[in-house]
Amino acid sequence: MAARTSVDVVLIHGLFSSGEVWRRFEELLLADPELGGSVRLHRFDYPSPRFRSPWRPDQRVPEVDDIAALLRTRLHEELADVERLVLVSHSQGGLVVQRYLARALWHGEARRLARIKHVVLFACPNSGSQFALSLRRKTRWFHRNPQEGQLEPFNRAVLDSQSTVLKGIVHATDNTDRTWRVPIAAYGGLSDNIVPATTVTYLFPKHGVVDGDHFSIVQPQDSRSPSYQAVRRTLTKVLSEEHAPAVTAPEAVVAAPERRRTAVSVRPPHRARSSRMVGRDDLMAGLISDRAHRVHVLSGLGGLGKSRIALELAHRAQEEDHLVFWVEVPRINLAMRTIISGLQHGLGQSGTGVDVTPDALWRLLDALDRPWLLVFDNADDVQRLAPPGVPVAQGSGWLREPRAGGSGRVVVTSRDQNPRTWGAWCGVHQVPRLAPDDGASVLREQVPEGGTSAQARDLSEALGGLPLALHACARYLNSVIKSGSGGPERGVADFVSYHDALSRRFHSSDGQDLALQEVGNVVAMSLKLLGERGLRCASTLLRLLSCLNIAPIPYDALLGRGPLSRFALFSSFSGACDQDYGPTLDGLADLGLVELERVDSSTSAELGRTLTIHPLVHQELRNSPEVRDRRVEHYALCLRLLADVARAHNPDITEHWATWSMIAPHAVDVTRRFLVTGPPQNDRGAVVDALELARLTARYLIASSVVTPAEDLVESLVRGCAEYGFTPEDRELLGLRHERGRIALERGRPEDAEAELRAVIESRTRLLGFDHEDTLASRHKHAKALAEQGQWEEALPLLRDIVDAEHTVRSPEHYDTMVVRHSLARVVAVDDPEEAAGMLREILEIRHRHWAREAPETLSVRRTLATCLIRMGKFDEAVTEAAGALEVAGDQPRAHAVMALRYTLCLALLARDASDQDGLHRQLLALLRDQREVLGEEHPDTARTNRLVAKLSGAGSG
Repeated sequence: MAARTSVDVVLIHGLFSSGEVWRRFEELLLADPELGGSVRLHRFDYPSPRFRSPWRPDQRVPEVDDIAALLRTRLHEELADVERLVLVSHSQGGLVVQRYLARALWHGEARRLARIKHVVLFACPNSGSQFALSLRRKTRWFHRNPQEGQLEPFNRAVLDSQSTVLKGIVHATDNTDRTWRVPIAAYGGLSDNIVPATTVTYLFPKHGVVDGDHFSIVQPQDSRSPSYQAVRRTLTKVLSEEHAPAVTAPEAVVAAPERRRTAVSVRPPHRARSSRMVGRDDLMAGLISDRAHRVHVLSGLGGLGKSRIALELAHRAQEEDHLVFWVEVPRINLAMRTIISGLQHGLGQSGTGVDVTPDALWRLLDALDRPWLLVFDNADDVQRLAPPGVPVAQGSGWLREPRAGGSGRVVVTSRDQNPRTWGAWCGVHQVPRLAPDDGASVLREQVPEGGTSAQARDLSEALGGLPLALHACARYLNSVIKSGSGGPERGVADFVSYHDALSRRFHSSDGQDLALQEVGNVVAMSLKLLGERGLRCASTLLRLLSCLNIAPIPYDALLGRGPLSRFALFSSFSGACDQDYGPTLDGLADLGLVELERVDSSTSAELGRTLTIHPLVHQELRNSPEVRDRRVEHYALCLRLLADVARAHNPDITEHWATWSMIAPHAVDVTRRFLVTGPPQNDRGAVVDALELARLTARYLIASSVVTPAEDLVESLVRGCAEYGFTPEDRELLGLRHERGRIALERGRPEDAEAELRAVIESRTRLLGFDHEDTLASRHKHAKALAEQGQWEEALPLLRDIVDAEHTVRSPEHYDTMVVRHSLARVVAVDDPEEAAGMLREILEIRHRHWAREAPETLSVRRTLATCLIRMGKFDEAVTEAAGALEVAGDQPRAHAVMALRYTLCLALLARDASDQDGLHRQLLALLRDQREVLGEEHPDTARTNRLVAKLSGAGSG
């Protein structure tokens, strides 16, 4: 037993705690006679104060990411010679461990985890903590403890780490630079009301519940205590175990379909510059003259005018002949495609294909001779600017520092004011509120008839200097003055009367800052004015729209099917909402409550009509008493409107993806808020709408290769189905479980897909029948899962039966029938490529008549045909087929179906003429780079290309 004489245990404490919490564990472990002195203990201490000292402004409370980096240093330097490690954590310490593990994978350091033989998590807040949440949120305003912020339910950084750990560690199938199998066990406390046991254990396959509350769980009374026994069993196993052989992932049979993209404008918007910008001269001068930074972040509360300042900078840059690119971060991927395509054209590289990657963007920007400015507007979700799981401050994503000596600059607007988010290479500027005198200037300039300068100053101070509130107030007063009548608040027609009315609405028992309440009061007064003008459903409509996501809302697509009065939420005896919604939206836009955009759309006229709600207005109305009191009615109607659009647009048809790209953010957000994060729901009709909307949305996300959000949505709904009164065997849940099986196929886990789909088939057969269209869909995916495991003989008769049934249930040329026929041809091709080629040509003839030639499924059929031709020895025809399909696909080299075609073309070229191996090697390396970035290192398609590259490299060296 000489090779296994000891194991080193690292103990990681939790929030507001210290290493002393482990004293009882240490005493028991060191005294345990059966461990025989084989255990060495190491406390990992880190600062976790409740508050930052006001007397030490030079110090800050470290964030979880900092603590994870400190843990890495401790393990890699102080414990560098240790051969066997076990990590044991309590509470927040578990988040630190998960972040450390995730960072290792993100940075390609997974092999360093080989020493870690086991991880034990006690009371780890995997979903945050609801305990005293409202109090914590209030006190965080004063104390801003970044560690406590990680306990916010569904914290984004925590979820990113968990997703990486689950995929690359818990469910890893191989040990690589970016994946490594490490056993993780999670234990919750039976009496824990701070982090309930269910939230601790649901993520990890190995879990348990032991005696104790949140604190006593790591204070075992004696060696018989369940928590101590859990650690002891782990250490005993580690001391005696041998390494298990690695498992290699199976090869996939078919590539996923590609994602269709649509261009967006990247010109600075012309809105919001009609009035003079007031009170920002010093900030503007500092931004323009700053030579220490080439990246500037305008940060602060929503409504402060960050975008307005960025717009002024953009227009001044244009006046000085700079190239200016304006990127709305919620649509960043489409915007970057437009920028890269335009830069390639301007630099004479338009024939090289559009490589939509951060590296490609910055190569093009750094090659520009002309000065340029790149603006990232509304970067509230800062992770959109960086690769998944990588901090923005690393500068490896869309946001980077322009090269030194160049003439490029970057401006970002965001609510995130933390300099550590951005890195030292970014200048972070907190945008202040307008001073009372400056606010008075805004009011006097926009409402010259409103009163004196002193009155305007008093009103500006009452509005908190928030530009959003000032402009909304000005629009209100101008509207009243123009109409010649007072507003609904009696006598409101100037600065003084507006101030008086506002004062009556303000209420604060503790004198706290009322910025959000000020906006709410301004919004309420504006909505009353619209009601006075006959637009009495304006407030109801705006509250309904605020229940949707903050993304642009395609209002014509959602509302354009009849009068609002057909819905109970809008019905009234007065018939107030019988009119068309158009005038109501115009009225809301006139008062600045929404912003309407009406542009020509090549896809659909209704998609060109969108509206956006300012984030503060959106938040104020979503949380209003009116919405809270009638929550089910508001969300049920949102679900119904979205579901009606979703049902009319097949998510598998690429021609419908433009519509889906607009409604998907709303579908995901509303469904999760209604079923997952909100109170339990008993309205069966609304729940059924939500589940059907979720199923269709997941189908779109899978088809367009956005698998992770689909997986998150489906898993949260399936696991939490009891909360809304359903079981996994209900028909609606079977639809989601079917999509869960599809996701497993996309992830390269056909064994998981087979098991899930087999269970779904059994339940659907019992409920619906063996040849029902839903059962047929699951039977098809089940057969596909078998095929992807190489079980051709078992898959072949299943697919033949399904094709026969589809002919009867649907029709011979139905979309789903054609997909199943393609799957059958792929399996037939294993033994008889010539017969399969004939089947595929017939499929293509039908597809070309009914669907677009560049559709992902059509390209996939052509790729299968090229593969058959290679097996038949018809290499010239195979090259022609694959190359022709790539030409039809256009500039989408990183789309899934296109990457699969690129691989097949390389195979055909290699089979036809092996002499140009250098050229093929370059093509394969380019493909491998794209697959690693898009699919991931562990995806079967990436692994297959990697093997071919290695084979060519070996042949070349030999």
